[in-house]
Amino acid sequence: MRWKFGIGEYFETITKSELDESLSAYRKAAQAAQREQARGIKYMRLTPPVTGQAVSSKLTMGGEYITGPAAAGGASVGGQAGVASPQPRPGYCWLVRRAAVQGLTSGTTPDIVNLFRRQSDAIAWLAGPATVSGGDWQFNGNNFAYTFSFGQLAFLEGETPIIVSQGTFAATGIITFRMDFEELPQEQIWKGLG
Repeated sequence: MRWKFGIGEYFETITKSELDESLSAYRKAAQAAQREQARGIKYMRLTPPVTGQAVSSKLTMGGEYITGPAAAGGASVGGQAGVASPQPRPGYCWLVRRAAVQGLTSGTTPDIVNLFRRQSDAIAWLAGPATVSGGDWQFNGNNFAYTFSFGQLAFLEGETPIIVSQGTFAATGIITFRMDFEELPQEQIWKGLG
């Protein structure tokens, strides 16, 4: 719409239909941007959870270690051969939101376990002195569950949860590692960083 002022100047405004058309286009673009930002993000739980049982007061489970309880058909106490430890699908990553280890002994000297993401790191740590801490996160019988903010703990393609005990380990029952995470394409990891 065009207006003429008394001094000969023209002033243009948009009509209601032009405003509606402009806002509708903006709204569609904003909704498409939101859908694109959410695309690829999937909230998941570790399935199956990583389980194991200590052998000679030592616990190693996940990764290439034998996993699963002997009651599930394992060849010996400590696990079942051939159960693959979960890991991100090729081209994807996991951003951990919650992780918990069930079955640890609590008290004044609780069981302590370390979480590793790579088998080579777990093996190197096990070969070192027992008094040195290691891993990417640590759980104990008194503090057995944690929540994580975006990007605080990530598993990239080829990495898998590996749990290894540290020091004296008293629990004799089944130990279970559970984890909630967001899976997304690895090149879109920025979407999960908040």
